[in-house]
Amino acid sequence: MLRRMSRLRRLLTARRPPLGPPPDLQRIWRGLGTARTAHTIVRDDHNRDTVLRILGVTDFANDLERSVETIEDGCMDILRIGTEIYYRPPGTEPCGAGPRATGERWIWADSLPGCTNHGLHPAITMIERLGRLRSVTPEKRDGERLRRHVFLLRPSAQQEDPMAAELHRYLELHSTDQMTWELWLTADDRPWRVRSRVITPRSWRTPQGLISMTSEHWDFGIPDRLTRPSPEDIPPRPSEA
Repeated sequence: MLRRMSRLRRLLTARRPPLGPPPDLQRIWRGLGTARTAHTIVRDDHNRDTVLRILGVTDFANDLERSVETIEDGCMDILRIGTEIYYRPPGTEPCGAGPRATGERWIWADSLPGCTNHGLHPAITMIERLGRLRSVTPEKRDGERLRRHVFLLRPSAQQEDPMAAELHRYLELHSTDQMTWELWLTADDRPWRVRSRVITPRSWRTPQGLISMTSEHWDFGIPDRLTRPSPEDIPPRPSEA
């Protein structure tokens, strides 16, 4: 037993090889077009988990996202323009139906912090400024040789960087203090999959509060550009009305 513990101690304290420089994320994402997108939100609902699943397409060039959220009594269309979130009430049109020329009235729902919206370009800047590369692991998926980079973002309220302060407030709102980003890159540095995740520690969870939130992007470059709705179909925010 003592011999095993001694060997385990040596393994744990052995000097790890350097991870090397992080990938040039701005170069990798330059000119990125579209991708399939999924968001999974798990909340505490009176001692049982409620799972919300949102599937759609993101157009990075135009900073748009069109998706469908599965809810208990059906589904609901969701639209993101930059940091602004809109939805269309269930039953007004079939979920996922293409936009009409006019009259597809959306309802404003929320504003996301600029550095945490589901667009990848602000997220990449956030990772480069605040992220710490924790690991680089070779993997093989669907016949593709990949490198999985894991970044940890743990901003402090004392940091003077405005982006760090914004992210800290966002995480504090969800009763957690860190966010992880996973990037799978091919051998020639093409993005294969991207995943961000926020998990609330069990001791910090509250009734009706967040348990976890995961966002993923894959199938980069699919031919599915989105069209911004006409101004008359997008209502102003309540403070602007």
